[in-house]
Amino acid sequence: YSAWVNGTLVSGSMANNGAVNKTLNPGESYTIPKGFHNGSGKVTVSTLASNTSATATAGQILTGKTAWVNGNKVTGTMADNGAVTSSLNAGGSYTIPAGYHNGSGKITANSLSSQTSATATAGQILTGQTAWVNGSKVTGTMTNNGTLNWTPTTGTTYAVPAGYYSGGTLDSRSAYNAGYSAGSSNANFHVKAETVTRRISGDRSELKVTIECDVSINNGNIVISNFKESPVGTSVQNMELVTGKNSITVTKK
Repeated sequence: YSAWVNGTLVSGSMANNGAVNKTLNPGESYTIPKGFHNGSGKVTVSTLASNTSATATAGQILTGKTAWVNGNKVTGTMADNGAVTSSLNAGGSYTIPAGYHNGSGKITANSLSSQTSATATAGQILTGQTAWVNGSKVTGTMTNNGTLNWTPTTGTTYAVPAGYYSGGTLDSRSAYNAGYSAGSSNANFHVKAETVTRRISGDRSELKVTIECDVSINNGNIVISNFKESPVGTSVQNMELVTGKNSITVTKK
């Protein structure tokens, strides 16, 4: 273009920019070119949604915190668990709560000794068997003697060995019968009973009473003879024994 200025024809040099269009992202700027613009140009900033494309939901953002997702401001609902701790025994389990953990939480397995408190020693556990006692595995040394069967004879004794027995039978019938038969063929005893009594009421003076007799066992028959009482015909009605002054003596004849 040209124009007359003060009697001189001047050719124009101003750039003709026409209609300039520009799209900016947040944070960008645009310098409008020097020159002529016809008024139809536009500088536009892209939408917030197109600049905040994301996938997080409220449950994936820490509670109380906010963030923008696809053009929308989202307030978080994720639980803040901080540092959780727990102690577990053998066989136990712990379900880690959903949410945020700050990395300082600890789950500890309790020691075996704290879970196996016991008192048995090796000698108190059957040989060949094992058990855990206060965190240590113990192998038993107690002797396994199996069954114990013993039929004693008259006048014999048996020292039972230490250890475990699964059962058995101690049959003393033959020894008893032999001893009874031997004793029943000829056994003679003298029995003497001495008591001190006194009346329950009234005269509390003490009275000594003596009773004696002979006992004979002959072939299973018991015979009592030579019965004596002193004083003779003593009445024991309304009488009581005096503690510590009573005795029975059996003498083999």
